[in-house]
Amino acid sequence: MEHESGRQRPSPEEREARNGFLVGLGLLALSGYVLVTGWFIPNPETWQTAPALLPLVLAGGLFIMAGLITLDTIREGALRALFDIGGGSAGGVDGRPLWRTLFAMVAIGVFFFVLLRFLKFEIAAFLFLIVMMRMYWHEGKLYVQIAVAAVLPFILSGMFEGLFGTPMPGNGNLMQDLMYWLRH
Repeated sequence: MEHESGRQRPSPEEREARNGFLVGLGLLALSGYVLVTGWFIPNPETWQTAPALLPLVLAGGLFIMAGLITLDTIREGALRALFDIGGGSAGGVDGRPLWRTLFAMVAIGVFFFVLLRFLKFEIAAFLFLIVMMRMYWHEGKLYVQIAVAAVLPFILSGMFEGLFGTPMPGNGNLMQDLMYWLRH
């Protein structure tokens, strides 16, 4: 298929590879961040093992898998499709799937590195979920999206805090505060 400029549009497989390439780059960056921060976790004197061992092993495995995925997407034509941003897309000629993928990557980064740093987990997750559902779930009614975004973080937080005894990431969480108030 030809574009108005005479260039051939990327195939659907190349466009899919382009999106996979961007996700692969995001996973490489995330695993690199975990590797670097895990490396500097201090080892308490009384511990026989390093507390960063598990994060380093998991991040190393993620780095290898994300690297292999990224290399595979390059072989499938991801770079050609990536640099033909306006030349076509699965949804038309506006390049929308690429920008939706980039938006999702940026939104995930904002959630982890900004919202969770300053807000309680449930509030940060609510904001993240409502934005993502408004962006990607067009047929959903607003009141349903608000209900899902409000309830799901509490379910996750309750499961992790109540069942597993593991606090959620972020600047504390409301479920942890509620369980503390109920116990004291």
